[in-house]
Amino acid sequence: AIILPKWMRYLLNKDETEITKLEFLNEIKDMISHNIMCYSSNYSLEQPKQGYEKEFIVENKKLMLVEQMIKEEKQKEKKKNKEAR
Repeated sequence: AIILPKWMRYLLNKDETEITKLEFLNEIKDMISHNIMCYSSNYSLEQPKQGYEKEFIVENKKLMLVEQMIKEEKQKEKKKNKEAR
């Protein structure tokens, strides 16, 4: 039998630590936003650092996609909540 470390057993057994799709998408959005900040030339987040133009563009495209996914997920949850009443 494999003996799992205490922290792993804790994670596997905790139902209240379940993450929703919306929470997960928001975490991804936070990571993408951080990446954009790292690739930006200043705090305005409007221009890339020299040499990071491609990464800046890709991360901004990812941000648009994940924001759309969050919007869709919120609409699904809203619809589900209405149907549950």
